[in-house]
Amino acid sequence: MPFPLIPEILKTIFENLIDDKRTLASLARTCSSFEGPALDVLWSELDGFYPLANCLPSVVKNHEAKRMSFGVQLVKLKNTLISSDCVRLRYYASRVRHFTMEMKADRYQVFDAVYAALQVAMQGEILIPNARYLTWDSESGHMAFLPMFLAPHLSGINFKLSLQSDEQLSLVSALCKRYHLLKEVTFTFSPHASKDRQRRAVNFILNSAYTWSNLKTLSLSVTNVTHSTLFEISQLPHLNKLGITECSIDGLVNTLTPKVGFQALNYLLLDECQSVLDCAAVLNLMDNSPLHCIVVKFIEGGTSRVMKQVFLAINQHCNHDTLVELHCIGGESEGHNIATISHQDMVTYGDLKPLLAFHNIRWIDIATSFGFYFSDYDMIKSLATSWKHVRKLKLRLLPFSRTKTRSPISTGDLFHFAKLCPELQELAIPFDSTFIPEIGDNFLSKPILNTKLSVLFVGDSPIKNPDLVGAKLSAIFPSLIRLRTIEREERDALGFDESVGNRNKRLWKKAEKKMIETLISGIKDGDLLKYTIKLEPEEEKVSSVAHDDDSELYDGIDTDSDDESE
Repeated sequence: MPFPLIPEILKTIFENLIDDKRTLASLARTCSSFEGPALDVLWSELDGFYPLANCLPSVVKNHEAKRMSFGVQLVKLKNTLISSDCVRLRYYASRVRHFTMEMKADRYQVFDAVYAALQVAMQGEILIPNARYLTWDSESGHMAFLPMFLAPHLSGINFKLSLQSDEQLSLVSALCKRYHLLKEVTFTFSPHASKDRQRRAVNFILNSAYTWSNLKTLSLSVTNVTHSTLFEISQLPHLNKLGITECSIDGLVNTLTPKVGFQALNYLLLDECQSVLDCAAVLNLMDNSPLHCIVVKFIEGGTSRVMKQVFLAINQHCNHDTLVELHCIGGESEGHNIATISHQDMVTYGDLKPLLAFHNIRWIDIATSFGFYFSDYDMIKSLATSWKHVRKLKLRLLPFSRTKTRSPISTGDLFHFAKLCPELQELAIPFDSTFIPEIGDNFLSKPILNTKLSVLFVGDSPIKNPDLVGAKLSAIFPSLIRLRTIEREERDALGFDESVGNRNKRLWKKAEKKMIETLISGIKDGDLLKYTIKLEPEEEKVSSVAHDDDSELYDGIDTDSDDESE
């Protein structure tokens, strides 16, 4: 008696193969029981319209266009479409649940004439009637045909709009009024849009957001908001992601503003900040926010004074228990050169102290083009003691920096991270590898808690004795297998001497080899069997397979894993 194949169970199994289109296509051709569930997963997420357009009998690709427009091929029709020509398209389109219309998502540019012909042939039908999530970038074009993609039961929308016309403003208003059961809403407005249009678009969203009873996620990315608009946004009960591009708050900050906003916010992005005051204007409203992640990016620099003020504002207004991820990235140090940059411009341990209050932090990434100046030998122990749960810790120079970090931290000082931070996996911190103190027996007698750190960013740190450095690092971090230096492109941008940089890189590679030899020797001797070593495999490139033109099961879906971006 054959075992009954339940479609729901098969679909659950096949969902684990959602990134393996070739296997899904093969499963769909295996038997009739597999066909439906496999095709549902294969077509569930669609980036671009070409796979569906390829289901039409009269579609052709202009291969001559491959030499222009970065390899994008133009797709057009040879003949007029009739309703019966769309049968196969309907068969696959009904399975699409998440549709994305972005220029970068598609190697094929479908002519507007194709959409116009479909509009006539399908007599106004929705192209993807069962879609639940729609992503649309206005820069991809085809805005006139957007109504063909507005499925009746959408639960999530993600729109990137230039707001260069009143028609797009009307679109925002219509979308907000049409869908009352939305669970996820994301709007990203172009930084080049006028303040007036952005304000009006935000008002449409604000007026509608209170009617979205099922809303779970609301994300906004706006530019140059006024403080009054920012305060109105802060009152949205479901807002949990907020991104402000070119953060420049228009209007004076009212220090008496009630601090009762952003009660559901857990992600905050302040991109291209003009000044510390702009950050303070936003952070002043965060006292009651359960923020998990903060990303702050400045247009220029990131001096000691700027970073310290930002860290103080985060300390004063952000929840010390919920924050687990912090990224603070400086910009280019325009107007400065290596001769004018002093240690007073560099980020110091004292600047970092306000962040030591966040004991649950998991990821810290602080980057500056002015460098770091550490003069406190005990700072490593203080950082490790305060951030015991940290998994990624990066205090790094930006690639376009023109200064070098100064640090009295020695290789042996990293021992504190091995003792106090058991979850640490990646570490980037300035240290002097030329000074290698002896690790005393009192330290070695204590158990090493960290067996997970596998990557250490050494940057441009000089090195003299790679074998000794490799042996010491292996003793401190038993699982360490990779040392990352500054790449050639970064060295050129930094203005470092190429011969010195190449020599440093060769010596660090030699130290890395010594570490691995020590690790293997320890495993053979049975000393390191208690440690769990996880090697990160290189990404495998799947060879392309010829397209099966006779198969009607996956027409248009690219089953070759030849993503050109890899």
